[in-house]
Amino acid sequence: MSDVSDSYDRAAVRYRDWWGPVIAPTALRLLDRVAYQLDRRTDAQLVDVGTGIGLLATAALDRWPTLRVVGVDPSLGMRALAHERVGANGRLRLVAGDAQSIPLPDASCDVALTSFVLQLVPDRAAALREVRRVLHPEGWLAAVTWVEDETDFQPLRMFDELADELDLPEDASNYETNPFASVESGAEELRDAGFADVDALRDFVEHQYTPEDYLGLLENWERDDVFEPLQPDERQRVRNETLRRWSDLPPSAFVWRAPVVSLLGRKASR
Repeated sequence: MSDVSDSYDRAAVRYRDWWGPVIAPTALRLLDRVAYQLDRRTDAQLVDVGTGIGLLATAALDRWPTLRVVGVDPSLGMRALAHERVGANGRLRLVAGDAQSIPLPDASCDVALTSFVLQLVPDRAAALREVRRVLHPEGWLAAVTWVEDETDFQPLRMFDELADELDLPEDASNYETNPFASVESGAEELRDAGFADVDALRDFVEHQYTPEDYLGLLENWERDDVFEPLQPDERQRVRNETLRRWSDLPPSAFVWRAPVVSLLGRKASR
């Protein structure tokens, strides 16, 4: 996970400003998935695996006033932003760790959440078993992450075509992602890791961009490695040409919609 952690350290602020708001509404729906377990409790502990900038941790603290939350993330930069977001709160503890190595005792948490993390771990089966380890008997996991998708997004395709024409630097992301093959395979992986009563739902991340907003996302997140080596005047020419090529696209072309799987499962006794 070191390459992923290093990448998010470097890009933490850009993640917060450009990518986090896109996936936030879908991530926050995980709280509704565990409401039945937490609404009735006054002494529960939740672990947010891959807490990032603390979106779910903050929302959970606000929703359940007696809940204790442990936010686990390998990236120091992301944990710093989570601390900044939450401020001083004795019910939140932020710790270094990742999904395959959660620094918590066995059976120490009632609920585990993980949002857009399982596609990043090298060994997802090991990560799911590790989450199971830290859950109390009958504890629950709620997770959301990507499903494989080949949908063409026209503004991105047009930008990549322009990048090829101009011989711009290639995107050089230094880690790979591994989305679930399908909703059904996500459910099966949870069962294989020792979870029962698995409920797998197909959901979507959907976001309406403006051309300017989407260009900002490309420059600061999606294709940042393409823009980074460019001199200021070169950057501006690429921005101008991109917007010119997009100028005939209708607003509907800038609605980005990608499938995800939302998973809920109970730790089963073996």
